[in-house]
Amino acid sequence: MIDVQHVFHKDRLGQVLSMLTGLPERLTPKYFGYDEEIYSREDIVNDDGRFESFLLSAESGFFLYAEDLSYTFLVEADILKVLVFDVGVQDGVTLFRALSTSGSIFGFAADGEEYEHRNLLRVTLDNGSSEAWAGRDTSRYLPGIYWRTWISDICANRHNLPLDMLRKSSLQAVRHPEGNELCFFPEPGRWVENSARLDLICEETAGIFSISVVRGDFQRAQGMQARVRVSREWP
Repeated sequence: MIDVQHVFHKDRLGQVLSMLTGLPERLTPKYFGYDEEIYSREDIVNDDGRFESFLLSAESGFFLYAEDLSYTFLVEADILKVLVFDVGVQDGVTLFRALSTSGSIFGFAADGEEYEHRNLLRVTLDNGSSEAWAGRDTSRYLPGIYWRTWISDICANRHNLPLDMLRKSSLQAVRHPEGNELCFFPEPGRWVENSARLDLICEETAGIFSISVVRGDFQRAQGMQARVRVSREWP
């Protein structure tokens, strides 16, 4: 199972929704709601009036539900994020590619543990642990390099990314009109054996977030407020 995440400008919502309706039946959203579980079977995506009214009220985000998976839509200022968790590899790749070519700024498909390795700060405490996400703001940097990574031309130009180097470092690179689809190793489950290589790319490449830059400060921070301050420096 893998996770798929993509970042868009929020004005791409209509394009993303239109694309989702053309996916295979098992991946096509059928219901909508505010919670992770279906609230009402009357909330049908194909009910245009009801769905459009719902979208107008869902200012900060919403969920869409297909047969065996759900889509999480998050709106933060002018940014739209689309997230799908614990999807099968084949369906995940289908979603990753479809979202990539629907106006995505940046996206990835990866094992959930690879995502945590790349972007989750964690420190062990006497009474448990403390965690915080970091490095996910695409206006500041590319959040990282993952099993499959989508880099739009807009994102590459914004951060002056060395696309030739990244393409050569990948196992497979596909050029699309709006960006590059990169695959860095054969299977998502093999992320551990490839992590050191991708860590080094992130550490040595300007414009790409590397968690190694902030991990030490987070682990040395004394108290919750200090750790929050550290993580907020790297949103």
